[in-house]
Amino acid sequence: MKDVLFDADAFLCIRKLSFLRTLEAGKGKWLMTGYIAKHELSDVVAEIGALCAAERLQIHQLPARDVGFRRLKEQGHDRGEAEAISWAAQLPRDQRPLFISVDKRARDGAKENGVPVGDILDLMIEAVDCGDVSYEDAREKASIWDDKHQVQGRPRDYTTFAETFEKRRQSRRQR
Repeated sequence: MKDVLFDADAFLCIRKLSFLRTLEAGKGKWLMTGYIAKHELSDVVAEIGALCAAERLQIHQLPARDVGFRRLKEQGHDRGEAEAISWAAQLPRDQRPLFISVDKRARDGAKENGVPVGDILDLMIEAVDCGDVSYEDAREKASIWDDKHQVQGRPRDYTTFAETFEKRRQSRRQR
């Protein structure tokens, strides 16, 4: 699977859906920036530490006074999003991770900066397509989205898992 850069809200949603544990055996690196790991996810610092100790998660620091970070902050992105997008945008294009966020504005900002983006369903599609997760496991984890009152990480275009999964998968293949 492609390397994945997590936004704080996406990490928490994936964790709440129990999809994080499903993804653990997969290929690809999990990445996060320092501010997200230490501040935005301070409530789950023990879990972050365990993932780092197991070499499943890598934390990257953005240099102080980063110009891209300041520009993204001025555009209204929160500090964690700005740090993650700026860090990823500085990597060579073919090494940029898939930035996963539940925030459309953050995904738009990443896309504008040449960083591949997706939401939780896109991460599920990526994991299924590369063989890290079965379609059935992904569908089971996303089954909470069938309850209209459970919006945690549910994509705006979600109708049913099968329909939305296939529509998104086709759209991703056409890019």
